[in-house]
Amino acid sequence: MHISKRLIEQRYTSLRNAMKEAGYNALIVVGNSEGNERGYVRYLSDWRLFGGTAYIVFALKEDPVLIMGLGAQAEWAKELSAISDTRAVLNKNRELINGGLSQDS
Repeated sequence: MHISKRLIEQRYTSLRNAMKEAGYNALIVVGNSEGNERGYVRYLSDWRLFGGTAYIVFALKEDPVLIMGLGAQAEWAKELSAISDTRAVLNKNRELINGGLSQDS
């Protein structure tokens, strides 16, 4: 079952309003398929994490970025997730540190 684009946008709006109230410019959402954290990335990306970890960089004023490890899951997520900027990278932590918000960083 996929989440409608309208519902995803409502979630983004609600989260951004909460971020404004709290004074946050960005959030890093962590998903881990080995724990109970799978739904954390699904709530914003409509991607069910099948293995490994994933991060969403969710900014107040920029489109979100989904960061995943290399492999087929990431390639499928690029096609099917609600986040258009889905990246398959060797080192997810480095991608976060080097500016997960901008592809040109």
